[in-house]
Amino acid sequence: MPLYRFRILDKFGRRIAGQFSHLLDDDEARRHAVLLRERTKDHAVEVWQDERQVPDLSLLDGDEKPPRH
Repeated sequence: MPLYRFRILDKFGRRIAGQFSHLLDDDEARRHAVLLRERTKDHAVEVWQDERQVPDLSLLDGDEKPPRH
């Protein structure tokens, strides 16, 4: 299982907390990020797997799928 890194950001984009988790794939990482957002009072959450940032599906247009790596 790949290791994902979650960065919780304040309103200025500064990291205020972080978390690491082994998850199955990007979709599972996105679901985990949604839970973190809910728990942290809607702070932004970035998701990274190694040096690659996992795209947030809410930022993608229409039916476009994020690239699979």
